[in-house]
Amino acid sequence: ALWCGDDGHSGCTALPRSTAAPLRWLLIGERSLPQCWLYRVEQKRQQLERSGAEVRCIDRGELDAWSSSQQIAWADAVLFCRTPATYGVIRALTFARHIGKQVLADVDDLVFSTDFPPPYITYGGSISRAIHRRLSLDAPLQRWPLEQADAVITSTAALADACRSTSPALADKPITVLPNLPLPELQGLAKRLEHQPPQRPQRLVVSSGTLAHKQIWTEQLAPAIAQLLGAHTDLRISLIGHLQLPTCLQPFSSRISSVPYTDYSHYLQQLAEATIA
Repeated sequence: ALWCGDDGHSGCTALPRSTAAPLRWLLIGERSLPQCWLYRVEQKRQQLERSGAEVRCIDRGELDAWSSSQQIAWADAVLFCRTPATYGVIRALTFARHIGKQVLADVDDLVFSTDFPPPYITYGGSISRAIHRRLSLDAPLQRWPLEQADAVITSTAALADACRSTSPALADKPITVLPNLPLPELQGLAKRLEHQPPQRPQRLVVSSGTLAHKQIWTEQLAPAIAQLLGAHTDLRISLIGHLQLPTCLQPFSSRISSVPYTDYSHYLQQLAEATIA
C-alpha cells in the first residue's frame, strides 16, 4: 500500500470521500483500557455485525507498523475510538482520509476538553501532580482525531455538547450519541433481583472505578453517610473500588467493609447483596 501525505508534496491526489453506507468497518481502540475497549469497540463490533457489516478491530499500537495501511485500505469506514494523536494515529487517519475512506472518531470522556483535567484538588491526593500535568498535556492530543474526523460519536449527550463548545472545528460537525449498553450479566442480575423483598440489615454500596472525584467523596458524600450510620444502627456500608475511609467514617468502621477494585462478576455479586447502590 502507498502512504500519501495530505499536503500535496507526495504528488498524490486525495480520492473523493465515499458516501455509500459502509459495509466494512475498521475499529481502532486501545486494549490497555479494558472498559473503553469493551463499551466503545466491542459493543460497536457486535452491533455492526448484527446489521450485516464486516468488522475488524485492532489495537492502536498496531498503527505503528506500515502493514496497518492494508487494514485501512480494506475498510469502507475507519472508526478511531478514544485514540490520542500519536504518530501512528496521525499517519493512519491522514491516510484514510486521503484514499477516500469515511473517518469517524469516538470519545466517552471529557479527556479532549479545554477544561480537562479538573483542578488537582478535586482528586483528593489520589494522583500525583505529575500525572495531573500529563493529563492536561494530553487533552489536545485527544481532541485532534475528533476535529479531523468526518463525524463524531459520543457516549452521552453531555459529551456531545462539550464537543460543540470546545472547538470551532467541532461546532458544526455531525455528532451521534451512542450510549454504553448494559452488559448481559447486569441484565440477568436485574431480572433475578426484580421481585426480591428488601434485605435486613440494610446495606449501602458506594463504588468508584476512577481516581477522580475524591474531594466530593471526602467533603460531601462521606459526611452524609456518617450521618446515616449515626441515625440507623442496622445500616451497613460497603466501599468498592478506589475509595479510602475518611476520618468521619472511622468511628463506624465495624459496620464498613472495603472491597478493592475487582473484576466485573465480583462487582455484580457485591451489588446483588446490597439494598441500595
